[in-house]
Amino acid sequence: MAPDARVEHHDGEEVTVRPEPGRVENAPVGNLALWAGVLTGPVVFLILLETNYVLNDWACDVGRWWPMHVVAAVATAITAVALLLAWRNWVASGRAWPEDDAGSVARSRFLGALGVLVSGGFILVMIAQWIPVMLLGPCQHT
Repeated sequence: MAPDARVEHHDGEEVTVRPEPGRVENAPVGNLALWAGVLTGPVVFLILLETNYVLNDWACDVGRWWPMHVVAAVATAITAVALLLAWRNWVASGRAWPEDDAGSVARSRFLGALGVLVSGGFILVMIAQWIPVMLLGPCQHT
């Protein structure tokens, strides 16, 4: 809270002035939900990339390709859930495109919209990475 200010009145009397409290803005969405919507897609993509790298030689040696498909499907599904979470965050924040405003509502709108874009983009990247697994299989080496 801001300290009280002493101001001398025109007749020499000292008056205490207390500033009006600022408007308190409650965040429409929690921080964990906002950051989960933004960061889940990239993290899951990196896990998918490393898992496919590890599984590739094993799948070729054993002749079982289905684990690579399961990993890709699970990763895409998790990122789709993150997309839905980000969409819910954006809708709860007012479903408007972020503007130059400051405050928790504007921050929630920005992170909600960013989460939708990031998660949607990483779903497309995961599908693009899954296509060679479907068409070529793990034993196609150059």
